[in-house]
Amino acid sequence: MRISFASNSTQVRQEAWKVRLEIWKVRLEIWKVRVEIWKVRLEIWKVRLEIWKVRVEIWKVRLEIWKVRLEIWKVRVQIWKVRVEIWKVRVEIWKVRVEIWKVRVEIWKVRLEIWKVRVEIWKVRLEIWKVRVEILLGSVAKYDSHWAHFNKTQACSTTFDNGTLYLIL
Repeated sequence: MRISFASNSTQVRQEAWKVRLEIWKVRLEIWKVRVEIWKVRLEIWKVRLEIWKVRVEIWKVRLEIWKVRLEIWKVRVQIWKVRVEIWKVRVEIWKVRVEIWKVRVEIWKVRLEIWKVRVEIWKVRLEIWKVRVEILLGSVAKYDSHWAHFNKTQACSTTFDNGTLYLIL
């Protein structure tokens, strides 16, 4: 008796091919899942890219803020430069004031000299009045004996008041 393996072999081969086909189907499903995973990963990377785009926008805004801050500091520097110029002008004003006070000192020195001259003038006037008094007293003494017979109790006196000589007989 002859055993034929052909039918069994074909059947086994068909079964083998069916199993292989199932394996390939499962592998295909695995690849489909992998593709889905990669699609999800791609979506994740797209979202990450969007996040980075937003971050870039945030950094652009921050850059603009810093640019504005820089401009503010530049304006502050200009303000301080103007303040320096103001203080330079103030220094010049004070220098002029010092010169004015120096002139005032000179004016007061001249006034002092004028007053010194006035003192000298008044000293001379005093000497003149002393001489006048001496002259008048000498004249009174000379004529005293002439007037004495009219009133023996009357005396001759002089009073120096505010630069005026009074002769009281």
